[in-house]
Amino acid sequence: AVASRRHPAQRVMGAVKAYVQFLTRRAWVPVLLMVILALVAAPFALQLGSTTTDNFAAAPNTKSYTETAEIEGVFPSVFNDRETLYIQCSGGSCGCTEQACEGFQGVLNSFSSKLDKYHTSGVLYSTSSVFNFTGDLAALRGQYYNSTANSMLVDLQFSATAPEDQVTEAVTAAIDATTDLTTGDFKLYLTGQNAARIASTAVAGKALGMTDGIGTIFIVLLFGWQVRSWRLTLIPVFNTVLCLAITLALVYPLSKSGAIQLPSYVPSVCLFLSIALSVDYSFFHLSRFQEVRRQGLGLEDAVEQMVTTAGRVVLVSGVVLLFTWLALAAFPVFGTDTLGYCASISIFVCISVNLTLNPALVLLFPKFFGNAAQDPWHCCRRRRAAEEEV
Repeated sequence: AVASRRHPAQRVMGAVKAYVQFLTRRAWVPVLLMVILALVAAPFALQLGSTTTDNFAAAPNTKSYTETAEIEGVFPSVFNDRETLYIQCSGGSCGCTEQACEGFQGVLNSFSSKLDKYHTSGVLYSTSSVFNFTGDLAALRGQYYNSTANSMLVDLQFSATAPEDQVTEAVTAAIDATTDLTTGDFKLYLTGQNAARIASTAVAGKALGMTDGIGTIFIVLLFGWQVRSWRLTLIPVFNTVLCLAITLALVYPLSKSGAIQLPSYVPSVCLFLSIALSVDYSFFHLSRFQEVRRQGLGLEDAVEQMVTTAGRVVLVSGVVLLFTWLALAAFPVFGTDTLGYCASISIFVCISVNLTLNPALVLLFPKFFGNAAQDPWHCCRRRRAAEEEV
């Protein structure tokens, strides 16, 4: 009975030993395969941004989604994206009379000319301003012009049936037009759902970039200090790049085909998971590798111990994390189900890449990683000792 209980464990140990022996002879094989996979994935990963959406609609296959689709099919204009252009004049000669608003008319004509191609293609569905109401409709002009504030509103409707990337492009062009035409006495502002999203994304993108940059430096320093070697910090950096490229490439066909609706924040979550898990799983492996090396074991034996003990931790914790995130797919809320699918893909890729590359990279460069220091500050101590001797 005891022998039968040990038998599966012995088979696992035998498989691990055979795997390490294979890596000792041909460590370049899994590394090359992963690099090729990442290079093939890179073009698709770079295109993923074009498939994202910020249209917080009902989740597919729900009652709300079906009813919304039926209404949109009959009354598409109800779902048009409405943006409001606000034009303010601070000069004394730009007001409107009952006959004309020359200054405002000139600014609006210039604005419209910059969006001509979107009006022609139907992306810009309609433009409503004080100039649309003449004759019997002149009484409605007061909704668009405020003589006290010397300002004007222009209602822009972007077609709900146009592709989302074209609407985003048109709204971006409108934002750029307001910047170009804000000169002299006139100031222009564009407000609305898409305008606010585009403006906030530009600000948030810079903030995220700075946060990631600062955070990555801190993570690398902490990792190097904990594993007691700066050479080993190259492994999680390499793994992170591969994990991110492969993950985004796997998500791309799902988003492109319409199988999932991909909110714009989900790729950022994939990035955070790739960084966090690659560092975490590499730390499990390499800290164990360093610990065994300090006990005097050789490189191959240390890698075998690393795969046997730390590898089991990575696999178990990764599987638990994968199913935890996958549970989000059961929530029929826009973005939440997609987040569950994409996060699970990220975790699966991180498990696969780290279990494969951490031992492979160490054995592919045995002299470089085999001589990894056990003291992260040994270079500084060695320099100081040499100075004291002199």
